Amino acid sequence: MNVDVAIDSGPYPIWRRMRHEAPVRRDGRHDVRAPSRSDDVEAAYEDTATFSSAHGTVLQTMSPDLVGGGRGPTIFTDPPGHTQLRALVSRVFTTRHVSALAARIRELCDELFASVEGRDAFDLAHSERLHTSTVRGWSQIRFSPVRAR
Repeated sequence: MNVDVAIDSGPYPIWRRMRHEAPVRRDGRHDVRAPSRSDDVEAAYEDTATFSSAHGTVLQTMSPDLVGGGRGPTIFTDPPGHTQLRALVSRVFTTRHVSALAARIRELCDELFASVEGRDAFDLAHSERLHTSTVRGWSQIRFSPVRAR
């Protein structure tokens, strides 16, 4: 993945220039149009018939194929499927349920960071420990008693 340090370190002048000079950027490789003005972004967000997340949300990883064959993660779905999935997930992520899991999540984070303590550097994104902690955390959410929800 290409990283543009100039944009990451100070994006505002570049974003201002984009809004002025190229309010809708077209990427020919993927036939993607990316609006940069707030009103245009909002309009695109509401118009899922024209603007879809089903092919990905990051330009460098977009594909002409549907993510997950059209049954991918919620972020890569459009209404009405996205709305239905959000309704299901929101039942689990109530304030009370997430608060009840907070202590366990802290424990998992403490274990994860203890596993790399004392190292000069580590790649958390590729850590087997991160994967294990994530799976254990999701298991806590998925398999907790219904009354806790």
